[in-house]
Amino acid sequence: MSARFIHYKVAVPFLDAEHLALMDCIEKSCLNIKNSKYDLARENIKELYVLLDTHFRHEEQFMIDNSFPYYIYHVEDHAKILLHTHELLEQKDITLTLHLLMTLENAVFGHIDSHDMIYAAFCKGNPSLIIRDYS
Repeated sequence: MSARFIHYKVAVPFLDAEHLALMDCIEKSCLNIKNSKYDLARENIKELYVLLDTHFRHEEQFMIDNSFPYYIYHVEDHAKILLHTHELLEQKDITLTLHLLMTLENAVFGHIDSHDMIYAAFCKGNPSLIIRDYS
């Protein structure tokens, strides 16, 4: 489990679980690149793209269900992160790939730290949240 995870909890169990999976996947990707396991790293990044896409769809539906007032800004940031992840998958230069992966890591953690913490406060102040199966 990522040591940073505790700081990034949003108090919605299924979203917290998805955030943990994202963090673990990013950490695996970085570790594999640093250990010159480039094929494994590329597979991790493909997995990360799928995890991000799925998580963002779940999170966006959750926000719609609960009338989150800053939804549109949140979705715009999701699109930027998915585009950045797609660009990372297109890279052939592994040195550049590590740099882009670290940039992506900062974008994902930054997104959670800013955008997700805003809806975490919204969730904590809303005892009647609608939480359903988003799979």
